[in-house]
Amino acid sequence: LPGGPGKQVLPPGIAYELADMLREVVNAGTARRAYRKGFDRAGKTGTTNDFIDAWYIGFTPRYTVAVWVGTDGTSSLGPSETGGRAALPAWMDIVSALEEVEGERLPIPSEAVLVPWENQWIGLPRGQVPASILPIPRTGKEPLPLFGAGAHGPS
Repeated sequence: LPGGPGKQVLPPGIAYELADMLREVVNAGTARRAYRKGFDRAGKTGTTNDFIDAWYIGFTPRYTVAVWVGTDGTSSLGPSETGGRAALPAWMDIVSALEEVEGERLPIPSEAVLVPWENQWIGLPRGQVPASILPIPRTGKEPLPLFGAGAHGPS
């Protein structure tokens, strides 16, 4: 990017925790149509009052893509024109045209730890998890959440 990397605004452990939460928007939330088995995707849909604007901002391990749908005025897009309905299909088309590598995942920073919770693994900032539920010390070989676990069944 022009100017090089920007200033880090979040500690890496917290950033990973947020990314893990945003995966659930794709796995079981308002962007579940973007789910693709074997591909790490996360993001957030959005809609303003009266359906005036709709957007989806999503990311993969390689790309971040934002799609906004709206007008320059205050006219409604129409009933039910939410981010998941109006903007998400364009995001899916854009991302499907980009190179994605099956099985590639967002890297887990050393400041994050994977913790077992309700038959899956969640990423949390290291040092903010009660010691009684921490997994074994990080070796770099911790199990990653299976793609498709949860709402979409086993991989």
